[in-house]
Amino acid sequence: MSESIIRRCHKDFVGANLRCDEEFIRRFVAALLAKRFVILTGLAGSGKTKLAQAFARWISPIAAAASDPFTAGTEIPSDRITYIVKRADRLAVEFWNDPDEGKAIKVVLPRALIQEWVEYISANKLTDDTAARQIREGVAATTKYSTQLNSFETIFKAAAFAALAAPQVSRASRCYEVVCNRATAREQSSYHRFHVYRADELSGGATIESPLPERDGVEDERPVPPAEHSVVVGWCDSEQQLDWIRRSGLYNFRAGLRHGSIRLEPTIADARHLLLHGHGNEAWPGLWRIKKRGPRIFTAQELLRNGYPSSPEPDVIYAVFDVEPDSFYNGWKWDYAKLPGKKAAFASAEPFAVSLVNVLAVHRV
Repeated sequence: MSESIIRRCHKDFVGANLRCDEEFIRRFVAALLAKRFVILTGLAGSGKTKLAQAFARWISPIAAAASDPFTAGTEIPSDRITYIVKRADRLAVEFWNDPDEGKAIKVVLPRALIQEWVEYISANKLTDDTAARQIREGVAATTKYSTQLNSFETIFKAAAFAALAAPQVSRASRCYEVVCNRATAREQSSYHRFHVYRADELSGGATIESPLPERDGVEDERPVPPAEHSVVVGWCDSEQQLDWIRRSGLYNFRAGLRHGSIRLEPTIADARHLLLHGHGNEAWPGLWRIKKRGPRIFTAQELLRNGYPSSPEPDVIYAVFDVEPDSFYNGWKWDYAKLPGKKAAFASAEPFAVSLVNVLAVHRV
């Protein structure tokens, strides 16, 4: 048994926040080498299933893209024009050649056909300076679909190279997929049952026996499953503003009726973390923990009294969250361009919310 494999596995597990010592992994692998199956025993919630799933993903071939390159708002450059993904589902992707609906030419391409272009380009080791017509003729010779849609050769070429450019999942990222998806059907059900019966207990009902209580170290409550853990994404355009957020422990969104104002949807009002981003599809490292659920409302004068570094609009109100750097995510970097829900062009600074699962999926390991 190679010790370097054990060490690499342990390092990736630690990077994915799966707590497991190196000696245990060594025993687990040795047992697998001795027989084709291993029986893991232990108390509920001790990580038996997660260990098996994470190790299986870790040793599996890397074949999937880290995220879908065709999320709404993504810009797909081609030789002469940049296309915009307006919407996409599991079957097809809708492309616009102009953000203005009145001017845009709209084309819907099936994902299966895009994948044919991807496979042809990959198999023939073509580069993006290969003419779209040449690729089209090659695909048409072997396709199992109608060739009529291939007339949109420029879009197909741009989409295929965007798919090929999507970052591949590292082994550590595949462990994240397992560890962060704690909310299997049983675990998610357990989380909500716990809170239903906890309310009954607090009102004088039956007491909950919790032999293995899962508690957040900061808030002293059972952690929310990552798929339901909301992260609000906000704009920060300078080091000066970042320094003010750090010193004041405040982050403000513009509220009211003006364009770009925050809408206090449940996922935003109940957010537990804040991710900051700026110009050029770049996010600031780390995450900020939201100390108190829900924002307070400030006037421009109240922001200035708290040392706000620029001049806020005097007749605007602001939704302000109390925040602090989360030491657990200190220095973590994000591939913000791949974050689902990210907005493009003039809407890029507007706030929105995503799940912690989506944020961790774009962690640059």
